[in-house]
Amino acid sequence: MSHSLSRIAATLLLAVALAVPAVAHELKVFASQQAIAEPGTKSTVYLSWGHRVPVDDLIDVASVERYDLIAPDGTASALKAADVGLHTNSVELKRV
Repeated sequence: MSHSLSRIAATLLLAVALAVPAVAHELKVFASQQAIAEPGTKSTVYLSWGHRVPVDDLIDVASVERYDLIAPDGTASALKAADVGLHTNSVELKRV
């Protein structure tokens, strides 16, 4: 490979490497039910923080600005959050 081609290849490789998102701690929202079998089915929703799934670390509520359940029509219902924990809530799932 010529010097200019290797420089182009190195530049492209660097661009691709920089475009790939870095793995970092991230906030995740989980639900125990992913599909609604029957209207009225209950699901537990909770928060997780870190690298490991489903739970890596507990979350301090002071770091959470809002914790809401958003309905398809856009209405928001506040979910309860503890001091430090997974902030679990039981929610009823409905078909729209």
